[in-house]
Amino acid sequence: MSINNLEILNQLEITILSDSCNGKDGSPPSGEIVGVLDSPGVYIIREKRPSRCYSLLKDTMELGIEGIIISREHPEKVIRNHEMSRIPMYWLSRMEMEYSISPEDLTELTEMVENYCSQDGGCIILLDGLEYLITERGFNLVLEFLYELQNLVIACGSRLIMPLHQGTLTFREYNYLEEGFTIL
Repeated sequence: MSINNLEILNQLEITILSDSCNGKDGSPPSGEIVGVLDSPGVYIIREKRPSRCYSLLKDTMELGIEGIIISREHPEKVIRNHEMSRIPMYWLSRMEMEYSISPEDLTELTEMVENYCSQDGGCIILLDGLEYLITERGFNLVLEFLYELQNLVIACGSRLIMPLHQGTLTFREYNYLEEGFTIL
């Protein structure tokens, strides 16, 4: 990826809206903006369904920034539900397929993100399956994994976005995420 793409990402100001603030035309009412992807890092977006994450990914890719999807949803469902087809996709699943990654293999997930970022620095990564990873591997292991991913994406000038339904975590777990990452 060129320096221009890194510059675009560093200047990127895409807003994320709270769950209930979209107007009929999709525009935000004033005062309802809760965050901006203003620097490389990990962004956790509070939402039950990942619709805002996919919108953010699409908007960023329209600027010429490369993207990648790692999802609990099967790639065919992602294509159908989110109209995403020209992007690398990986399925978080125990099924052994060419495009799947086991939720138990956090090392493989880390290496895949590292390889993608190092080839295409300045990318945006959507990880839709945080709750699934926590269920499969436990909160503490996944927290360590997220810190490692944070170091990787910051080093290559990228952003990692993840939807999260706050009600799936304990108060303590949510506080750990809030202390370590940007929650929008």
